[in-house]
Amino acid sequence: IRSKNTIADLSWYAYRDLLQYDPRPFVAAAFQRNPVAIEALHRETIDTIIDRIQAFPGDSIYDDAGRIAQPDEVFNYGRGDGVEKALLAATILNKKMPNEKISIDIAPDRACLRCESQEICFSSRKQLPKQQWTNSLY
Repeated sequence: IRSKNTIADLSWYAYRDLLQYDPRPFVAAAFQRNPVAIEALHRETIDTIIDRIQAFPGDSIYDDAGRIAQPDEVFNYGRGDGVEKALLAATILNKKMPNEKISIDIAPDRACLRCESQEICFSSRKQLPKQQWTNSLY
């Protein structure tokens, strides 16, 4: 009934497969609805936050290519694919520096977080096509 019912169609977004669905609702939710990591790390320096996230094992809680965990899931489980780690860092930095443009350049094998004059790249196995996510869109 997806073709006839908007609610049924949108419910597929809950699966978080960004190879099949528009990533914008997922990224918007990441920036707007992940208080756990933000609260836990709000007193840390940016370098400490990045070091802590980089130290997480690089395995997602989801095995499927394209299926992405939300930032609080990455923080709570203490692991994540590079795309997930970059998004976790971006959501925290967005809260710490609300006037700063933050972007994540996605490629099939990596995610590069850009903020101020810094660039931090994480390897990825999620196989997402090239795209850019920014906090200014949300």
